[in-house]
Amino acid sequence: MTIVPQGSVQVDLKNAFPSINVTTATRSNSSSIALSSAGTTPIVLDPNAADYFEKIVELSSKADIVINAADSDDLPLTDAILKGLKRRKEETGKIPTLIHTSGIAVFFD
Repeated sequence: MTIVPQGSVQVDLKNAFPSINVTTATRSNSSSIALSSAGTTPIVLDPNAADYFEKIVELSSKADIVINAADSDDLPLTDAILKGLKRRKEETGKIPTLIHTSGIAVFFD
């Protein structure tokens, strides 16, 4: 099983389930070092790069489970994740899972 989480949850996942493959999209080189030492496979992405969203689509299309802990108001990011999950379903017949952990701030005044 391949999981592509975003945020700090990947280290806990790897500790709880050491045999799973965890690939983590991160925006920082310093985070990638810590993620790598925790046993995950970090991929540093520049959100300002022209191919950023295509890379998100590609990563999501290879995952059984995507955990999005990024900004819930980032519609292009969410769209890219959903496109990738749709591609995975079309290519493999497997139904992937999206876990979205962000969004509580939309209820704040």
